[in-house]
Amino acid sequence: MLRKIICIFAFFIVFGLKVSAQYSENFNKEIYFDTSSIYISYSDAILVKKLDGIDVSYYQGIINWDTVKAQNISFVFIKASEGVTITDPKFQYNWECSKNVKITRGAYHFFRPNIDGKQQALLFLKVVNFEPGDLIPVVDVEYTRSIRKTRRTTYLSNLNKFMNEVYDQTGKLPIIYTSVYFWDCYYGPYFNTDNFIIWEASYTTSMISSKYFKPAVFWQYSCKGKIRGINGYVDLNYFHGYEFKNVTF
Repeated sequence: MLRKIICIFAFFIVFGLKVSAQYSENFNKEIYFDTSSIYISYSDAILVKKLDGIDVSYYQGIINWDTVKAQNISFVFIKASEGVTITDPKFQYNWECSKNVKITRGAYHFFRPNIDGKQQALLFLKVVNFEPGDLIPVVDVEYTRSIRKTRRTTYLSNLNKFMNEVYDQTGKLPIIYTSVYFWDCYYGPYFNTDNFIIWEASYTTSMISSKYFKPAVFWQYSCKGKIRGINGYVDLNYFHGYEFKNVTF
């Protein structure tokens, strides 16, 4: 009996370390944007192409978009809403300013798994007025404390409702932003992503493979980027695999 308890305890320790791996590896590494080269040094062993995009919310404060644009930022995802009651107070400012400086813009909704998905989509689409050339909608599906208290059938149903409502109103299936370990644990076996574009969050030297979705088109590879025009940290992203026309209105 004691041996069985020890084995179970060890399993949960290993599983917990695995789930947190993407957030712990290089989590404290600051990455500075360097306009002098077509590459940035990401580690001692690897070079990756210069970052192409960022994602922002009110946490970044007042952004100097002219300065950001001057550093060849080609796209930005902007937080618009969360749940059924929260709208990002900086969304409209960031939405209009990014358009004015001709950065390809996109909007995302932070998904709450225990709240009606259709109502979440209605809030999101009320806040965001998508125009030709904008990136298609994004749903941010990540770990929240409520998911452990929510029945699987409920959070799967709510995500389906969100997707269906966005598709019905825009004609576009949302991009799914998520982390591999989280998705594979909670949604992967039960949600078919064949027709969806994936935006992966993994703070590692290369993207992590998922058992349940195809290689990501967008990759958020750092949450501690530093670029001129933004005070503090900003998430860094890389786009690859398709032309922008395939991920825009």
